[in-house]
Amino acid sequence: LMALSKNGFSVDSRLVSNIGAFALGIYAIHYAYVEALRPIRHTFESPVWSITYVAAILLLSLATAKVMARYSTTRELVQ
Repeated sequence: LMALSKNGFSVDSRLVSNIGAFALGIYAIHYAYVEALRPIRHTFESPVWSITYVAAILLLSLATAKVMARYSTTRELVQ
């Protein structure tokens, strides 16, 4: 939400604003990674893995959205 807001939050970070352009793609793609990493999630039952699990899904979804944005056929789906 911070990445998409323009007036609600004072976000000066370039990183957060760059992620905002891919919010739709991250949202659409992250379900695939949640399902793919689900068996691994049940293997590790620690607080560290819970944080790593969320970070991994975010980073994988962002990377996939950025790759899809490079191609004209899939750009409209993720931006």
